[in-house]
Amino acid sequence: MAPRTSTLVPSRRLARAGNALVTFLVTALSLVTALALLLRFRPDLFGAPSGALDPHHGAAREVALPARPPEPEGPLARYELRPVSQAVPYGADEARAIELFRESTRSVCLVSSILREQEGPTHVTAGEHVQGTGSGILWDTQGHIVTNYHVVEGANAATVTLPDGSVHDAWLVGYDENFDLAVMRIDRPVDELETLRYGRSAELVVGQRVYSIGFPYGLGHTLSSGIVSGLERAIRTPKGLVLEGVIQTDADIHPGSSGGPLLDSSGRLVGICMAAHGEANYGAGLAFALPIDLVQAVVPEIMREGFEWFPRLGVVLASDTKSRELLALLRREGDAQKAEWLSVVPTEGVLVAIVEDETPAALAGLRGMLEGRRQDGLKQLAVRDIIVGIDGQPITNRDDLDRALHGAPAGQTQVLDVVGAAGRRVVSIVAN
Repeated sequence: MAPRTSTLVPSRRLARAGNALVTFLVTALSLVTALALLLRFRPDLFGAPSGALDPHHGAAREVALPARPPEPEGPLARYELRPVSQAVPYGADEARAIELFRESTRSVCLVSSILREQEGPTHVTAGEHVQGTGSGILWDTQGHIVTNYHVVEGANAATVTLPDGSVHDAWLVGYDENFDLAVMRIDRPVDELETLRYGRSAELVVGQRVYSIGFPYGLGHTLSSGIVSGLERAIRTPKGLVLEGVIQTDADIHPGSSGGPLLDSSGRLVGICMAAHGEANYGAGLAFALPIDLVQAVVPEIMREGFEWFPRLGVVLASDTKSRELLALLRREGDAQKAEWLSVVPTEGVLVAIVEDETPAALAGLRGMLEGRRQDGLKQLAVRDIIVGIDGQPITNRDDLDRALHGAPAGQTQVLDVVGAAGRRVVSIVAN
């Protein structure tokens, strides 16, 4: 009889192996679950900061940062991390530029040139508009303003806006188109005006720091900085004249900055900016300024030969040169043209250009010049009063009148001999 083979032994072995595998898997799953719970609720056991996560809301809690950032490693290690100081937000050079701007703007004003159209025999103003703006500097405490001639060229009126915001009518004292310079005057108390300190343009060197202040495009006070890029330059003015000895700079000088100051690092005036030339004929970063040494020689000459303010009378008188030119012109035009304004044209005398309201001259009845139109439509300068004598002495020029006025005490009545439309008349005036 063949032996019988039992199948129970391998089945029992398989059952034992299956039970061991299930036990292992259950144990492993329990360990993984325990690790997950520990990682969630006790991350500090694994090196993470305690309380980094909120078990209730799952949102990040506020974590205290280290006292200082970790030291950089690698290529960044050469850069030292320094605390930011709030005490001084700018350096010494910046502080000086800020102070220079604050001090100098008190002497820089906005110049607006105005074109007033007048028509009819009464010369009633038909309209006016601002034809351009520029910058100017207070030249002295008598209210003289220096600017570029091209700023006011073609205008028949102008206003000056001072740093305090006040606006004043200005009259043209004179100009020199060869140097593109013009001098105006405003009536403002002496003690309320501040002037710049003057430097020497002859002492400038290439590379020296300079600053320009002006009203570019009619904006408020604007500061630009640069260096002296060149000296003794020769440029051509808008009139086609060659102007030599000019300062070249890369400081930004835009339209509207014409006539503003060019200052050295000490805040001294070393030039008058000429924006029109740099912008129109050259390009950005290439601008020019008239040297102050030249300006100081030309401006007094303009003031002597132009219209001069006589404060004791309250009038602006034409220069001797202009008086002679206008009197000769009136004589050449003949009786038909001069009869409307003057009964007779003297050969010598001082022309009254402007009479200020409520002044001794105005109270005495003196009349300034007017700009009208002739019958053919052309503009005509109407000369209405000419001073030819004072206290019985002939007046042939402004110096004669000035000596007579200064020789008399204030409050004394003086008698002027005046030629006007009504003929020769006597005017009694009490000078201040």
